[in-house]
Formats: sequence, C-alpha cells, structure tokens
Amino acid sequence: MKRSKAGLFIAASLLFLTAPKAWTASAQSIVIEGGTLIDGTGKPPLSDAVVIIEGNKIKTVSQKGKTPYPAGAQIIPADGKFILPGFVDMHIHYYHWLPEILLAHGITTILDLGNVTDWILAQKEAVAKGKVKGPRIFTVGPVIDGPSGDRERAVSLASPEEARTVVRELIRKGVDGLKVYQNMTSDIFKVIVEEGHKAGLPVGGHLKKMSAREAVDAGIDLIIHCAGIAVSMIRDQDKLERFRRERIPYLPSGEDPHYVWISYPASDPWYLVDPADMDEFIGLLVRKNVYINPTASSVWEGVVPRRAEFDKEVREIFTNPALSYIPPTSHHDPDIPDISYLDLWLNPYPPGYDWLSDEERDRVSRSYKRYQEFIKRFVDKGGKVLPGEDPVGSGTPGIGFHHELQLLVDAGIAPMQAIVAATKWSAEYIRKDQELGTVEPGKLADMVILNGDPLKDITNTKKIALVMKDGRVLNIGYQPHFRNPLPRPPQFLPNRSQVANLRLVLTPEVIAETGGPLTLTVRSRPLAEVPGGGYFYRVSLVHFNGVALPTKFVNAIELQAEVPAELVAKAGVYPVTASLPGPLGGMSRPAYLIVKFK
Repeated sequence: MKRSKAGLFIAASLLFLTAPKAWTASAQSIVIEGGTLIDGTGKPPLSDAVVIIEGNKIKTVSQKGKTPYPAGAQIIPADGKFILPGFVDMHIHYYHWLPEILLAHGITTILDLGNVTDWILAQKEAVAKGKVKGPRIFTVGPVIDGPSGDRERAVSLASPEEARTVVRELIRKGVDGLKVYQNMTSDIFKVIVEEGHKAGLPVGGHLKKMSAREAVDAGIDLIIHCAGIAVSMIRDQDKLERFRRERIPYLPSGEDPHYVWISYPASDPWYLVDPADMDEFIGLLVRKNVYINPTASSVWEGVVPRRAEFDKEVREIFTNPALSYIPPTSHHDPDIPDISYLDLWLNPYPPGYDWLSDEERDRVSRSYKRYQEFIKRFVDKGGKVLPGEDPVGSGTPGIGFHHELQLLVDAGIAPMQAIVAATKWSAEYIRKDQELGTVEPGKLADMVILNGDPLKDITNTKKIALVMKDGRVLNIGYQPHFRNPLPRPPQFLPNRSQVANLRLVLTPEVIAETGGPLTLTVRSRPLAEVPGGGYFYRVSLVHFNGVALPTKFVNAIELQAEVPAELVAKAGVYPVTASLPGPLGGMSRPAYLIVKFK
C-alpha cells in the first residue's frame, strides 16, 4: 500500500529551519510565511499566506505584507508549499508503538474507537502533559456490546439498567464518546444514547444486529464501516429476501456451505441497492446529522483497484529498519505463531477475499462500486464522512489514513471535501471544532506543510515536509530506540493451566507514580461471569511485576497484598498475577496496574 517513499514522510523540518526538538517549549512567536493555505473550512485557498503562532495558538492568518510580525519571531519560509490543519484520524485502536508512525503522516489528533479503558485514558493524559510523544488522543474507552457479546473484546451488557451504570462510570472516568458493537440491541442502545447525549458525548456504532435505520431512529451520531446501511435502503420485501440469501456469511454459522471470512459490510450484497432508493435514507442521515466513518481502505481492501499500489507503499514504509521496534502480533498462545504486522498489512484481513470464487469476487466488486456511489451521493447531499483506517489488525496505521482520502476521491468526492473531512468535520464530531480542525485565529496550532498541492492530486497529502502540534515543530523521523513508557496491556491472554482461568480484578486499577506503598486488593471474577473461572486458596500469593508480595487470604475470591513504594515509584504498566504453590498450582492470567505520570 504505497506510492511515496518513506523519505517523503521523514522529510524533516530542516527544509525550512533547524527544527526545535519535539516536546520542548515552542518559540514565543513563530511565523509561517508564504505558501498556499488550505485552512480546512472549505474556503478557496489563500496564496502568499502568513500564519502567526503565539505559544500553542494561532494568533493571526493573513498574507505577506498585510500584517506586522512579532519582534523576535522565528520565521518558517513556506513558499511553494501548502499549509493545512493537522489531520484528525477518526478510527484508531491505539498501541504504544504508534506515536511516531501517526505523527510522521501528519496525524496530530486521533479518535480511539475501542481500547483498554484505563490504559488509553492514562496514555491520553501522558500525551497531554508532554510526558509521552504522540498525537492528541480522544477515546471512547471500551467497545460496548449487547447480550452474548465477546467479553474479551467488549463490555457485554445484559440489560438497559446495566447499560446505564456502565455508561455513567465511563463518563465519570472521562471518555470523549461512546461506541457500540455488533450484538447491541435497540432497548439497551436507547439508554446508551440517552446517557451519552445527556453528558454531551457522541455515540457511534459498528452495527450488525441493529440496522442503521433502527440506530438512526434511536439517535446514533456515527455509523462505522457503513455497517447496516445497505439493508436499510432496501424497502421491497422480495428484494430484502434476496439480499439475505445473497449475503456472503462473514462468520461461521453451522453448516453453511457459503461461509468465507471477509469483512462485514463488504459481505453484504450492496449491488442489490437501487440507486433510486438511496436518496430517501441519505436524506434521513443528513437531517439527523449522522456522520459516516467508511474505513474503505480496511473493509474493502481485498477488492479496491489500488490494492497492489497500496501494498507497495506499505512495504516501502514498514521495511524501514528504524521501525524495527514494532513488535510482532502476539496471541500469547504457544499453539498460535506470532506474525509480523507487515505480513498482516500486506494481506487482506480477514483473508477470505483471496478465497472467493470468480462469481463471488464479481459480486463483491459490484458491491464496492455501489458503495462508492452511495458515499458520493451522501456527501453531495450534505452528509459528512470521517476518514480513518482502523489499525492495527485490519487497517495499516498512518499511510492507511492517506489511502482512505484517496479512496474517498476515487468515489467522486472532491479533494477539498476530503481535506475538510479529515480536519473540520472530524473535529466537529469529537465536539472540539472550537479548538481544532481549521487554521483560524484562536485555534490550537496543529498544522502540516506539504510539498505538493493536494487539490490537484490528493496523494500529495503524503508529501509531508513539516508537522506542527501545539505550536511545536516536531521531529517526524523514526527513532529506532523509540520507547513508550506506558506499553499497552495485552488484551487476549489464553492459557491452559488450571489457575490461569482466574480473571483478576484489581483495586485500585490506576495510581499516580510515587503513589505507594499501597494495599492492592485482587479479586477473582466469579464463575457466573467467567466460564471456567477459579478461586484462590489460603496459600495463594500475589506477584507484582514478578515479585512475590506479602499476601493476605481474605476469602476464595479475594486476596490483599502490600506493594512497597519503590515498586510503584515510576510510571509504567505492571503485571499482577496470583499463584497457587505446589504440584497442582500455576500462575493466573495477569491483570495490570497502571502507574500514570503525576
């Protein structure tokens, strides 16, 4: 997935000046002088632009010769170049090794759409404090699912009452939005929307059990992957039956002979949607101000005509030795081999695209063309799309965002609209458009400077010469020894020993560094919640980062351990396990105590 060389992304700010080191205080005043400003509002470009930055804010936007410069200001010459707002990536599942990759691609703000809640909130705070390098983070916390949801991947809710409790706790913790998942039911969803909107938070959904029409009627703000949209546009019952028959099963279902593992909703027969039926549903979406996060570079990657071109770009970037710190995917299971993310990104995920019959591939390709038509009609009628690549399992981080912009333009959207989508509209959705998303006085000084005109060729968004975040010019090169002090805890930890069935819950789950000594309460989730769960014994021990701690047996599902101050003096993510000594014993799955920065 690549056309430009990695060097285009590393082309440092030395083109303009000797760049200040990232994460140091910005100059008192900076002037970006010359160049063409594409400010993110959709207004015509401004030539010979002058942007004056004071501290971390934009003070003045003008033209050469029309405004005086502050005394002693640092000048960044930008003649012949193009100045844009920093990009806002609206579909990320953040990992600790992503910061340099995203920043190098001009992404200064992200929306994380599903993660380990306490960790992503600690990461967000660390970035905001300047303790950790990275884009500005907004997050929904965990994915919220309905009954029978995947408890490893999501918070699975059984009732509207439980939904109210869970959502209020997430709001208390400080999430920036909410996201529901495929098994969500309408009764639970209505409560989530009610609580989210009451707190001023947007609610998005990766739908399956609910149609997009049901979700729109219930108040959804964002439809992710276009899931549930195709079926919502078919009103004829005979065609609806045909739609269900011709849908390619994307998950195993008993003895279904047609099962093949491809992405949903690419598995839906979009080709059955009559273009004449699109306008009614599009009108509903626009009236209700519902945004769409298409993620075409991920969902449709197996059939997009640019697949070979994109793969070439991905290989060129991620074979850079300076990115050798990217770990392999890890299943934490000796029976499942780890693979490199590069191998994952160079093949469609899920892999079923390469297993389709010729007839099935033709159907999916026709569906993709109909999907493109829908996206164009939606934007033409006033709808707003939010670009994002959905890394790291299916989408490719950084470069995938630019592929997403390219696919929007391929669908017929004007380059200017794609840029507004990647900046202003995205800031609107996260309720931060008064601070972010455009180059205007009073906004935060997040900008990218490009070596080519993106209005003539949207691929020029990849020709990044300079990235500024919060008024700081960043070093956008890759550092082979880059390390994030708050690594993301593993999410999936299968283990077959008896004691490993214990699922630990810690109290507290998060503390600030130098917050010790502390008494750590370790509970085992009961069998009713976790099939195959287990219990503690009188001789059970708690281990903190591999160190056995003095442990008090409270009861069969609770232990208490004393953690010395020196073990929690430094910010980090520390594994906590429970062991049972003896021949029948073993070590539990770890839980993680997050020690955040002061």
